[in-house]
Amino acid sequence: MNLSSLVATWAVKYDVESALEHVNGQEPSACDALATRGVRVTTCRDGERVPDVQADLVVVHGAAPGLPAWREWLVEASKRASKLVIVAAPDPERSPHARLRRILNRALGLPGETPSWGATSALAPVLWEIGRVREHEPIQGDAHAFVVDVTPRTPQARRRLRVAGTTG
Repeated sequence: MNLSSLVATWAVKYDVESALEHVNGQEPSACDALATRGVRVTTCRDGERVPDVQADLVVVHGAAPGLPAWREWLVEASKRASKLVIVAAPDPERSPHARLRRILNRALGLPGETPSWGATSALAPVLWEIGRVREHEPIQGDAHAFVVDVTPRTPQARRRLRVAGTTG
């Protein structure tokens, strides 16, 4: 399945009315289908300043963000989401070269590589810091996507959010 179809499916499932998309690299927008359904979509590309807007959904996809501190950047970008964050990235752990490298390293007794952008082992701790990972799907090529639920967990937290929104 491709990312655009998954984003559209998840947007319906989680009742998304607005989206902020950040595309890393030269990939096409994954939110075009949402815009045709009436969802308000704001798209920016790497190198552009991420607009200071709130949206139900934040989508980050493509190559590694051009930042050495991508973890902190991803946490900050996710703060613009009120319902969901979708992160899609190439999965270096699924590429044939990575598999071969792991097998050779194990056979030779060499240490493993430090996980990079897109690797589940690198993304998972950051995604769980952002919210609750609800879904993880392989997508076209050697890539995968995660859905992170960022809605408040308790009735008290939801109430505080509603009150803050009405008094601010």
